[in-house]
Amino acid sequence: MKLTTNLIGYIVATVLTFVLTSLYVSCDSPMLEEEITDSKRAVKKPNEIISLTQAVDMYTEYSRKRVPYIEEIEETDASGNPFKATRSLFFEYGQLNKYLEYVKQETSKRDIKVTGFRFYLAKYPENEYSNADARVKYPKRQTFFIAPTTTNTVDGEEFDSGFTLGQNGEILLLEKVLEGKSKSLGSNGRFNNLNEAGIANLFNWILQEEGPSLIANELNSSPPNGDQQ
Repeated sequence: MKLTTNLIGYIVATVLTFVLTSLYVSCDSPMLEEEITDSKRAVKKPNEIISLTQAVDMYTEYSRKRVPYIEEIEETDASGNPFKATRSLFFEYGQLNKYLEYVKQETSKRDIKVTGFRFYLAKYPENEYSNADARVKYPKRQTFFIAPTTTNTVDGEEFDSGFTLGQNGEILLLEKVLEGKSKSLGSNGRFNNLNEAGIANLFNWILQEEGPSLIANELNSSPPNGDQQ
């Protein structure tokens, strides 16, 4: 069954992008220490704040219109038990700040302007990664990874595109790889436009072009365990 991109995922990604971007920008503010220590100064509620009712409604919609299909498609987890869809992810505040500081360090010395952060909805592989250099800790679980964005002009229009760094420290736009591979997948989940040689060439290109990565995942986080939501 073909699944459409879920609205809830986009909302979650948008809210998290706002939080990360706010933290990143605040690192440059000379007033940051004063704002933290001045407990009497009120903070205006961001426009992006939603009510508990809205949160419950969106969570319920995901429960009704996404979870059953995900669990039906995945069938069982790594232990052979009925698959339970991931409903939340925990990110440690300190790790988020370390990530922001790292991105700032690597982009500042290359004079790259970061416009924000993009969250990419993803799923851990069932068995292993394509380059087999890392263990899959949470097989088949939903997750997302984070990348900084910079302004990218396409056909006269500006977009905030996710990027990492190439071998020589140049900007390497993620869309070039992510969308290129995704568009080669058919509704059956198999590659239609790329044969095994083409897939191998894609990853060889990545190995040759990739430099210091600015892409983050986990950050001391994990999908839920047991009955935890």
